[in-house]
Amino acid sequence: IKPISPILAQLASLDYSTLLPASFKVVAEILYPLNKAKINKEALESLTCKTIPSQCKSLRAIVWRVLLGYLPLNAKEWKNLMDEKNRIYESFKEESIPSPVSVYTEQGATPNAVDEVSTIDTKPQNSSYFKGGKDPCEQIDNDVVRTMPDTEFMSKPSLESTKLGEKETHATVLSRMLKIYSKLNPGISYIQGMNEILAAIYVIYEEGSLSGYEEYVEADTFFSFSLLMGELYSNFLKTFDKTKCGVNLTLTKMSQVLKVVNPKIWKRMHDEEIECKFFAIKWLLLLYAQEYSIDQVALLWDAILSKKDRLNFAVFIGVVLILSQEKDIMAGDYSDIIQAIQVAPTKITVPNLIYHSELLFKQHSNLLKCLQAESYNSI
Repeated sequence: IKPISPILAQLASLDYSTLLPASFKVVAEILYPLNKAKINKEALESLTCKTIPSQCKSLRAIVWRVLLGYLPLNAKEWKNLMDEKNRIYESFKEESIPSPVSVYTEQGATPNAVDEVSTIDTKPQNSSYFKGGKDPCEQIDNDVVRTMPDTEFMSKPSLESTKLGEKETHATVLSRMLKIYSKLNPGISYIQGMNEILAAIYVIYEEGSLSGYEEYVEADTFFSFSLLMGELYSNFLKTFDKTKCGVNLTLTKMSQVLKVVNPKIWKRMHDEEIECKFFAIKWLLLLYAQEYSIDQVALLWDAILSKKDRLNFAVFIGVVLILSQEKDIMAGDYSDIIQAIQVAPTKITVPNLIYHSELLFKQHSNLLKCLQAESYNSI
């Protein structure tokens, strides 16, 4: 079938010969709906939840753009939209955004920075989980230095700058995007953790950039991040903490699903006065971006982004992580249980996690819809 756009033509021409037959079939099945005059998004979502093969970085980068609603459902319109968004983003860059951090390689990445992005307090009386009070630009620079500390990605030059003969690092690009977002969205500005979400999108788009499209990566990342934040913002804002919206509702959902799926675990945690907020806030805020390597996050986000109810699916992922530690939870005391749950992401493979989360999601998704409806009716 002849590709209907240059981007699809380039995707179709990539070398997929090293893929196993099953993986090659997934790629072919995904390319087919993308090449329609109007993409069947439900079909694309259904295929993507099977997870895109790790080697197919360019395909994943395009699929994510579509799933996030950035690219339209007609591939013929992609290039025009990308050109337009790139022009808009360039105008943002020209509005005197302060120069971002440029000393990444000298400062290095703090080994314990992962714990500083979101303050997870295991004390029931303290539900504050954001550190604040700093100027957004200063905070952004500090957080960018600590983003993805286990890789060298942030210290390397971006593809676009390399193409232009410059050496602008990924850290500089990430910092600039966050500052622009903060300036354009004063209602939420910048909150720690946004750097991790943006970084995940940026890495996928940068490493999956097609030849000749490097200049679009930053703008595409920025607008895709903005769309995702439109879904996540209530979880980030403190003003929603004590309402029946935002992260409190999401945490309630997790507890309720756990109670239905495994009453014994729920009761054991309840008896020890362990609430989901003691360990799950970072999971839900960052969509598990800090729990795994970027390659594993890519697989997990394939499944998350393929859902219309993304935040609800993230709840089921958390429930599966808790269930995976049943033995230690049932046998341990307060500290043992907290510790067991916090290390749960290291005890179950991502493909296994996705598989069991999908099963639970299909079985109990109506429960979450009922909780959502109840919360709206009571406001």
